[in-house]
Amino acid sequence: MLVIGSSEPRKENSMDMNVDKEVATLKRMTVPQLREKYREVFGDGTRARHKAFLIKRIIWRKQALAEGDLSERARRRADELANDADLRLGPPKAKPQANGSTGRVATAMWNAAMESKSCRLTALGEHYRRLAERNRI
Repeated sequence: MLVIGSSEPRKENSMDMNVDKEVATLKRMTVPQLREKYREVFGDGTRARHKAFLIKRIIWRKQALAEGDLSERARRRADELANDADLRLGPPKAKPQANGSTGRVATAMWNAAMESKSCRLTALGEHYRRLAERNRI
């Protein structure tokens, strides 16, 4: 494999070739076993009990240790982006509307969109959206 900007082929390390095998091994483990593996890899325990989350975190950490973590420049840039003042951490404040509603539907829709990779309203949700647009709820 060639690295962009380099004429030398990139050396595949053993972690690249064994990711699928490692994931398969982790999938066969129980949650308590995964939590113990997490402790081994990270050096600290976790309260998480979600199997898929634990597998992803363990694999990510093993890859970071095998291939190297972010460069110092990338870490500084990530810190700059995280400290951006325009970063929204929660839904917008609900403003009282003319009919006395506080916009709970809009807040719920915002939360659904932020916590989901794909958000599509059901027929009932669409009905409530139209009602909210007309200030009927």
